[in-house]
Amino acid sequence: MKFKIYKMNFTSAVHFGEGGLATSSDVLMADSVFAALCTEAAAWGGGMLERLLDSAFSGRLLLSDGLPYIGETLYVPKPVMEVRGDGEVNSVIKKALKKLRYIPADKLDIYLQGKLDIAGEAKRFHDGCSHSALLEKVTVPEHEITRPYAVAVRRFRPGSGLYLCMGYGDDETCGIFTELMNSLSYAGIGGKRSAGYGRFELTEADMEESILKRLLKSDSEKYMSLSVCLPTDEELDDVISNADYLSVKRSGWIASGSYADSFRKKKDLYMLSAGSVFSGRFSGGIFDVGEGGGHPVYRYGKPMLLAVS
Repeated sequence: MKFKIYKMNFTSAVHFGEGGLATSSDVLMADSVFAALCTEAAAWGGGMLERLLDSAFSGRLLLSDGLPYIGETLYVPKPVMEVRGDGEVNSVIKKALKKLRYIPADKLDIYLQGKLDIAGEAKRFHDGCSHSALLEKVTVPEHEITRPYAVAVRRFRPGSGLYLCMGYGDDETCGIFTELMNSLSYAGIGGKRSAGYGRFELTEADMEESILKRLLKSDSEKYMSLSVCLPTDEELDDVISNADYLSVKRSGWIASGSYADSFRKKKDLYMLSAGSVFSGRFSGGIFDVGEGGGHPVYRYGKPMLLAVS
């Protein structure tokens, strides 16, 4: 497996849904990226969707979540595992540690040794990455009273954005992903695309050497997922029994005009968040979360595993 980094420099506000318009996450999960790629591939036609699905189901395509970067610094999730330092941890550091969700990739070793400046890194990330805003909107239905509503958006600060780590088993898979991501950069990614949200400039960046070594390591005692994931039924008991994880409910609407005559919701699925830590590698799955419409609707749940021991 080879790996590439793709940076998304957002040129407009983003809205990553958390169950309603009035809240927006700062997280772009791998399953949302995959759903957007499928929608874009279906619009292309010419067998593009079938080629994308074949690469994903066969394991020739792996995706991380959309993870933050600030300048040249790439961030990875804070591992869901206990880390003990040499000194005593005071209440200020405890609060900062609770808020800290991402760690500079090149400082992961320092964090695992319990020597990271937690308060300093938490402030640097908060001040340098993104900020949220609530926009007031008005809908004007025909022959009805105007109705105000609010949309929560997030804006990335200059020099910051999100990056995707993409694993690929062959050059064709890499080419499919790059073409679709370039197309998505104009259409936008996330909710409210019709309002111009989520557009970005796409650039390839150098792979962080510290990340690459950990992605390729095959004999680690512990692995952290860089993506939201879910083991298959056959894997579930073995994976969960020795894991430290956080679960996240994934839902949403089906963005396909050919699926049904009306908007339909996807089946809810509880998955394991990025940052969850496992005692070994597993494949995970891609799950049909449709509700009997005109075609399958897939939820991506394969992990991108990073050694953390």
